[in-house]
Amino acid sequence: MTECYDIVVVGAGPVGLMLSACLLRLGPYKIKHIDQRPFPTKTGRAAGIQARALDVLQNLDLKRAIMSYNPGRVYEVAFWDASNDARGIRRTGTAKSYPDYIDTRHPFSTLLHQGRIEKIFLDDLRERGLEIQRTWTITGFRNEPCGEYPDHPLVVDLVSVDGREGSTVRTKYLFGADGPRSRVRDLLGVPMLSKDPTMHVWSVIDGVVKSDFPDIQVHTHFVEYWITRSVMIIPHGNNVVRIYAQMFPKNGQEPLAFATVPKIQQSANEILAPYKVEWERVDWHSAYRIGQGLASNYSLDERVFIGGDACHTHSPKAGQGMNYGFLDAHNLAWKLHLVESGFLRRSLLKTYEGERKLVAAKLIEFDATYANLFSSRQPAGENKVAPSSEFVQVFKQNTFLTSGYGVEYPVNSLTWPSTSTPSNTTALRPGRSFPTATVTRVIDAHPVYLEQEIPFNGSYRIYIFAGKPATTSTAIFDLADNLQAKSSIFRRYQRNVDISYHVYADDREMSQGGEATERSAHVKMGFDAEKGGIVVVRPDGYVGCVLDLYLSPPPTCSPCQLRMAGPKRISAAEVAQHCSPSDCWVVINDQIWDLTELAPDHPGGCGAILRYAGQDASQAYNEVHTPDLISKTLTTDKLIGQLDQSSFHAKSYNNSVREAAPPPNKKPLSTILSAHEFERVAQTTFSKKAWTFYSSAATDLVSVNANRSLYNRIWFRPRLLRNVQDISTQCTIQGVECSLPVIVAPVALARLANPIGEKGLARAAASRGIFHCIPITASIPIEDITSDILSPSTTCFFQLYVAKDRTASESLLRRVWKLGIHTLFVTIDAPVAGKREADEKVKAEEIISMPMTGTRSKNDGAGSGLTRTTGSFIDSSFCWEDLAWLKQQWPGRLVIKGIQSVEDAQMAVEVGVSGIVLSNHGGRNLDTSPPGLLTLLELRRHLPSIFSQVEVYIDGGIRRGTDILKAVCLGARAVLIGRPFLYSLAYGEDGPKHLVDILQAELETAMKLVGITDLSQANPALINTQDLDHLVVRDVGITDALEVPRAKM
Repeated sequence: MTECYDIVVVGAGPVGLMLSACLLRLGPYKIKHIDQRPFPTKTGRAAGIQARALDVLQNLDLKRAIMSYNPGRVYEVAFWDASNDARGIRRTGTAKSYPDYIDTRHPFSTLLHQGRIEKIFLDDLRERGLEIQRTWTITGFRNEPCGEYPDHPLVVDLVSVDGREGSTVRTKYLFGADGPRSRVRDLLGVPMLSKDPTMHVWSVIDGVVKSDFPDIQVHTHFVEYWITRSVMIIPHGNNVVRIYAQMFPKNGQEPLAFATVPKIQQSANEILAPYKVEWERVDWHSAYRIGQGLASNYSLDERVFIGGDACHTHSPKAGQGMNYGFLDAHNLAWKLHLVESGFLRRSLLKTYEGERKLVAAKLIEFDATYANLFSSRQPAGENKVAPSSEFVQVFKQNTFLTSGYGVEYPVNSLTWPSTSTPSNTTALRPGRSFPTATVTRVIDAHPVYLEQEIPFNGSYRIYIFAGKPATTSTAIFDLADNLQAKSSIFRRYQRNVDISYHVYADDREMSQGGEATERSAHVKMGFDAEKGGIVVVRPDGYVGCVLDLYLSPPPTCSPCQLRMAGPKRISAAEVAQHCSPSDCWVVINDQIWDLTELAPDHPGGCGAILRYAGQDASQAYNEVHTPDLISKTLTTDKLIGQLDQSSFHAKSYNNSVREAAPPPNKKPLSTILSAHEFERVAQTTFSKKAWTFYSSAATDLVSVNANRSLYNRIWFRPRLLRNVQDISTQCTIQGVECSLPVIVAPVALARLANPIGEKGLARAAASRGIFHCIPITASIPIEDITSDILSPSTTCFFQLYVAKDRTASESLLRRVWKLGIHTLFVTIDAPVAGKREADEKVKAEEIISMPMTGTRSKNDGAGSGLTRTTGSFIDSSFCWEDLAWLKQQWPGRLVIKGIQSVEDAQMAVEVGVSGIVLSNHGGRNLDTSPPGLLTLLELRRHLPSIFSQVEVYIDGGIRRGTDILKAVCLGARAVLIGRPFLYSLAYGEDGPKHLVDILQAELETAMKLVGITDLSQANPALINTQDLDHLVVRDVGITDALEVPRAKM
């Protein structure tokens, strides 16, 4: 029985333990947590807990356990330098650990060694039923979303450290918290960037000491550039002190071998002379080189993640490694929980890397400067300028960052820019932690810390600073009504989520005279004491957005604020009156938008909008877009108001407002039995322009007709009396197992068929376990197409036309790679558009855009051909020599699409591609160019070795499972199918799914009747190509030709 888990955590240091502790507070998650060490850390290693991390630990109810050890608390930092005569040392100044401008309830650094921190977490996890499995490590993982366990797509291979036991488990997620030499990071193939180990070597020693040094119990920085070296002293409490001392081993000597305990002690005493330090007990010691590094990526496919030292490394001088690792795990945990709860889309897990990598980069930048100041020495003879001034300045300037409160996440789907008008703009900043505030809990009159009042439970918090009821009561009631509206998140999730309400009095802050100051929390947050405001705080305690509390929102307010604060309510009857191209209102999720100006520029054409003018387009919109896309795209003045729910019962209510007219009559999807039937439906239901664009071909249609007809001239040679009970149509395409040797071809402008467009094709393909090759000429941005795809690397390819502006192509390729797509198809058979007369004759009634190319359709003197008018960006000078440039831009696999001769196929192999597509562009470019089937026969005759060198694909005219099998028998790894998938979009996303099912059933039937049970058994002897052999060119310019036996009838 395969073991299935919600997550596998590798590494039981503080970061890995933090993630498990957070998740187990959020739900009954099944966690497999392993560590390669036989025992937890005993002592030493990471020790400093900064104020923001302590806030988080308090919110997890772990602070009390930490404080029970009576840890060291550092309130002040002392700075020492060499004395002026270089014969001793002197204190040059002191500074608070946290200056007064840092708003914290913990104005100190907490010092407790990692052994005790791990024990606190381990005890907590044990109480919650989780034990760490020790002396186990990971050896590999793979993503199998189409396997037997689609809900647990990751297959993780584990082995005991001694190699005696092995285990394979399945999981939804994998988290690597296995340190700077992370095995998970190595398996991901993620490099560390800017990693620069310096020649500066530092030693560290923990122990109980006796000393006459006056600041031995104060966090002390001692820096002397020109004498010998530097030292840092950190008190851990209970007479335990940690001392960092700079060392100078000989070239090639390992730091730890050089930095013995006696040498560390000697070095510390030499630096601190004339003061002395005596060790009564040594608990731990180590040595290391200083270096900073940042992983190029933190995740893969929103399934595999790394955190802590696995993705960012720095010196321990500022005490940040464990703290930033804690916040990594905390950030990821609540997002995983809300995804698994159905509250967030999985694509939002991308914000883990987007947020945490950004703040780690800022930390590393500071750390590099800080560590360099600490370690560098001025050469002898230089002006002896005291270093403390620069060092202290850097320390003080960065206390906001090192405290943890300087973390500021960027604007994204979870953090909205502020549009409120607080008087104190620094108190509430979206992306920063929610400030401290003391208020009175009304139910029992207890003073409470507002920021800690709600424990970490994965929920968002909405703080309504109500101002004066006489002023804001109407606004508050209006807000309450909107929160209860059908489109409200409360209504949407009220069955799944417990929503609690608490009331506090804002009167606890004391004035200098001892009197309670009314509305002091309002003032601290920067809100008007009379008008109030709203703060939405994320589950991790960071401000998500800040909103004004108004009855009618100002024109510049954010979409989030409009949803909260209550726009104007409009009846359904009034909406129905705005139903023309010059006055187009559309209802989307109960919000009414004026789309009059958007319609002509809509990427899917104005018809996609105008068909819903004066009506409700929610269903069509939600099939294609994320809920917040429209509010991000349009300015707030386009939001007319909220649909009045009460108008549904009015006599004037027009049912058409609630649901647009159904599409033209067509037969039920369940009755569609072939790709040909989808084509007939499309011809009668698509717009005239859509039909002619998809169906048209070059000039006299010779090639397009030949593409189809040649398959009918190949005959099967069945082998009978074979056991064909169990059939498999699985195959491997570019290293990924697929359910069927079919790829959805890169067909342009799928939105002409259905508003769901390429997004529907991608989702359908992923659900059926096949690849979708996303075209550069898509009508939807690639980020939107892949937003719902769990694993783009195993379900999506990308097709490229190289642009005249090479920098645009380079930028686009970076976007594609970042999304996790690792195989690129570059089309080479269309340096210019072919002449498609049917497409030219039908005028485009609307502007059609291609967002990835930046081109639009137009009508001109030559006609209205969409390909001609939108394909002007293609670089017709792109040639074989330019493939070297392309391979430099693209680190993944490269497939050339459009091969039509054996000579070009051989050149592609020599270039080093991983695949070729035999294609005449669906007969749409050069009429009388050879069908892919003829080129496939040409390869078999003249270059049979190619089938073992690259993967060969074919497209053009494939409509049946028998066509697929014939192509595979001739050596094709898979086929690309385009037009039939476009036609199937007449039925939305279910259409492509149904088409795949039809093709798979037909292929299985054909395989059984031919006498094979696996595609690996397909071979040329099963078909007769005699009717086509005479069409294959006999004399070619290569010498690899071998005699290939012909199949005989």
